[in-house]
Amino acid sequence: MDERRSKALSRAFRLSLDRLGVTRDASKRKRVAREMARIQSGPLPGEGDYETLIPHRPGIGWAREIPELRLWLVYRFDEDELEVILLVDRRPVTVEEE
Repeated sequence: MDERRSKALSRAFRLSLDRLGVTRDASKRKRVAREMARIQSGPLPGEGDYETLIPHRPGIGWAREIPELRLWLVYRFDEDELEVILLVDRRPVTVEEE
């Protein structure tokens, strides 16, 4: 995909940045921002992304690990929009595991 999707950040995602210490650590902020830019502009789902049930929300989304931080971005997408739903420090359950 050559064009970037519009990006929506959920309130839960913004709160999870604080809870996991990302907002207080410049290197973590930079790494999370870099991965979000890749998700926003790259083909989805990306290599290594997997379907997951979204915690505390109905429906299925996708999870992508940020290995060096041991964090996972949980998101939904369509052709035009990316919704970043949550950042978590535990591996989200795959749809098959549920």
